[in-house]
Amino acid sequence: MTYADVAPILEEKCAWCHSQSEDGPWPLTTYEEVTAWRHKIRSDILSCSMPPPDSGFELTAEEASLILGWIRCGAAP
Repeated sequence: MTYADVAPILEEKCAWCHSQSEDGPWPLTTYEEVTAWRHKIRSDILSCSMPPPDSGFELTAEEASLILGWIRCGAAP
């Protein structure tokens, strides 16, 4: 599994708020940004706090599992 597998999910469900031009607390628009925050992303997915309920976005169980698996397996480029 590589970043190419999770990038579309992150672009669609996360980067909307987490980008350089938005008010998100940390950008998630590049591989480097995502891997820098991978531990926080993992924690937020496991606690169901991201995406926040009022964001209008929701991760499916399959999307969450894919992201968590990618992180668990080393967050390959």
